[in-house]
Amino acid sequence: MSKINNEMLNALRRENLTPDVLTTTPPKISRCFGRIWYNMIKALHAVHVEFHLIFKLLCQRGQAVYRPINGGYGQIYDVIYLFTCRILKSNIFIHHHSFNYLNSYSRLFRLLLVAAGGRVTHVVLGEKMKADLCTRYSLNPANIIIVSNLAFFDNANSFEHWAGKSLVLGHLANLSVEKGVDDFISVCRALSDAGISFKGVIAGPISDAGSSSLIEAACLEMRQVEYIGPVYGDAKVEFFRSLDIFVFLSKYKNEAEPLVLYEAAEHGVFLIGTERGCMAPVIKSLHGFVVEDCSDTVSEVVLEIYNIIDGDVLTCDAREYRRGLFNAMRSQAAGNLKALINLMGEKFVSGPV
Repeated sequence: MSKINNEMLNALRRENLTPDVLTTTPPKISRCFGRIWYNMIKALHAVHVEFHLIFKLLCQRGQAVYRPINGGYGQIYDVIYLFTCRILKSNIFIHHHSFNYLNSYSRLFRLLLVAAGGRVTHVVLGEKMKADLCTRYSLNPANIIIVSNLAFFDNANSFEHWAGKSLVLGHLANLSVEKGVDDFISVCRALSDAGISFKGVIAGPISDAGSSSLIEAACLEMRQVEYIGPVYGDAKVEFFRSLDIFVFLSKYKNEAEPLVLYEAAEHGVFLIGTERGCMAPVIKSLHGFVVEDCSDTVSEVVLEIYNIIDGDVLTCDAREYRRGLFNAMRSQAAGNLKALINLMGEKFVSGPV
């Protein structure tokens, strides 16, 4: 979410708009998360933001306010900010990044909608998010704009695939059981037991001690499995470029549209993932494989990998074709983002981001 916030700000500036940015959770406050005084500091900062917001909107009445809302109890602050924007007759743009209030009905989110009023444009990540908003909260589809996270990707880099001698599987996330590192390890174990020649690469920061133990044990048990730690910049590009298959078996209930799927697809990597959030249509559009929630996840993935080994989906031509699909989707998403920014108008005042 923070990455997309920054990319959205850059996109506005590229259109010669100069938004005023109010940061509701500065980095110094974020570092205190989980400590006793965190909520007190956050509340005091929210008072500061509220006064700043009122001042800005009084000076520039009727302008656009862009707010990427929280997924959980942080919406309490969103209610206050958006009600202020409504009272001061702003044109509100709400950007949705979580399925927390879409997987089940949320009274807090309903309160947020009431506080924001009718002059709201909702920005969602995909058709499923749009449909869920309409179904659960009776929103008018005409007030909803789809802008995929893919809109914030630059044109794909030139294609160069590392040609390994064996199958290369990868998993990148904030590593946890919720994000599927345990299932990735189970898939690797099943392939190892079957005598399949492969390499399994795990990347990303480890979220908890339990996941750390799982990863350490897997690397000791299977010489084919390697943990390379967090990867950024060129190291991340090399990670995705080296893969044949990217496996993201997320069980995280609030999963929306993870950027890692697009980061892998940019290099033509074959995608395997679950149905969470907007993942299924993304993976299917890129000719990957979606594991249904009701299935035996590991068995389904292993069977699909067997089929892949016997097929032609990992050839250079197939990989280049998937990159073509990625580029076409990226162009469409960029067009949607352009339309959103045009809708916001020439004069733009940003809400808290």
